[in-house]
Amino acid sequence: MERGRRLRLTTNRVLLFVAVVVLVLLAFASALDEVEMGSDTGGVARDWVALLIVPLALAGVGYVYTSYETRRTRAIEQTRAEEARLSTFLDEMNDLIFDHSLRASQPGAEVRRVARTRTLLLNMGSERKRRSLKAVYELNLVSRTSPILSLDQADLDRAVLSEAVLPGIDLHGVYLRSADLTGADLRGADLSGARLDEADLSGANLSGAEVTQQQLDRARSLAGTVMPDGSTHP
Repeated sequence: MERGRRLRLTTNRVLLFVAVVVLVLLAFASALDEVEMGSDTGGVARDWVALLIVPLALAGVGYVYTSYETRRTRAIEQTRAEEARLSTFLDEMNDLIFDHSLRASQPGAEVRRVARTRTLLLNMGSERKRRSLKAVYELNLVSRTSPILSLDQADLDRAVLSEAVLPGIDLHGVYLRSADLTGADLRGADLSGARLDEADLSGANLSGAEVTQQQLDRARSLAGTVMPDGSTHP
C-alpha cells in the first residue's frame, strides 16, 4: 500500500512535468504566431517547436512507463523477499518452541537469546511488521504476565497496527514511532519505555496499560483513546 502510493506520486510528478513542458512549448508557439505573423524566422521557430512537441511527449511517456515498471518490479521483489523472511522466521520459531522447548526455558537460557536475535533481525516493511508481531503474540511468547521473548528495542516504527487485538502484550522498550495504532486493543499492555513519538493512538484501548502520560504526550493523536485509568480522551 505504502509503496503503491509512492509509485503513483512519482508517476504523477513526471506526467505533470511533461505536461507543463508541452504547454510551455505550445504557449511559445502561440506567442510566435502573434508576434512574428509575417516573419520567416517566426515560422522556422514554430516548425521547430512543432517538431519537438511529439518527441518530447513520447520521451516523457516512455520514461514514465520505464520508471513505473522498474519500481513495480523492485516492489514485487522486495515483497517476495519479506514474505520469504517471514516464512523462515515462523519456521524457526516453531522449531525453537517444539524442538528446543522455548516455552519451558528459563530466563537467560540460550534458546531465548536465539529467539530474541531472530526477532530483532526480522526487518520488515511497515505493513508486514503487523504480521510478525501478531505471530509472536499468538505463539504466546510476548505476554505481559509471563514474557518469554523480549521485544525491547524492536523496530516497529511506522508499523500498521490499526484495529490489532493485542491485549496483555509486552511491548516495553519497543520503537513505535509514527506507528498506526488506531483502534488497537492494547488493554493491560506493557508499554513502559516504548517510543510513541508521532504514533496515532486515536480510538485505541489502553485501559490498564502500563504507560506514562509523558509517553502519550508525544503521540500524534489520542482522539477517542481509552486511557489507562479507563477514561476516554476527548
